[in-house]
Amino acid sequence: MGSGPSPIVRKHEHAVFSNEYGDLFNDEVEAPSGRIGNYLRWRWASAGVVIAARSSRGTLFISTHRYSPNLSALELPRGGRGVHETVQQAAARELLEESGYAADDLTECGTIYPETGLIENAVTVVRAYVEDPDRADVRPAADAMESVEHAVWLSDDDVLRRIADGSIQCAISISAYTIASLTRDGKHDPLHDPLR
Repeated sequence: MGSGPSPIVRKHEHAVFSNEYGDLFNDEVEAPSGRIGNYLRWRWASAGVVIAARSSRGTLFISTHRYSPNLSALELPRGGRGVHETVQQAAARELLEESGYAADDLTECGTIYPETGLIENAVTVVRAYVEDPDRADVRPAADAMESVEHAVWLSDDDVLRRIADGSIQCAISISAYTIASLTRDGKHDPLHDPLR
């Protein structure tokens, strides 16, 4: 197997927008064919985390409204890391803020790229374990610009059914759920594979 396709090379970086959340670029690039063109690229200001919280009742999903596609969705908790936060600190904070549940154990499972055609940053997938799924530790307190409702625990069968019927559509949540389900301590774990 070869080393992969030839890269598209950035010739000039052109920042066109910037705010506290990140930067948008309209870069001048050169394709492998030699053609010069432009590519949009978004760089988040902080690294992201997505949390697949597990308990004896399944995986925790959050009911949230997303502005861009203007839809309500079931998603895994996620967010950005603070300046001095570790991945695990950010995962624990985001889980608590969005669901009210505190993690009893956290394990980094890998990374995903949410949109390789646009977004530069990878997002770290963290599996959390919640000992008592019947008792939230605090009342959820999501960010002021988020619209988050209740948390729901879904069995693996229910998650797969909802993905199949389109009631779970968030690609970040689907891929993070898959990675967290198929790995244990960073390795594939066929005994905990809901897809078998």
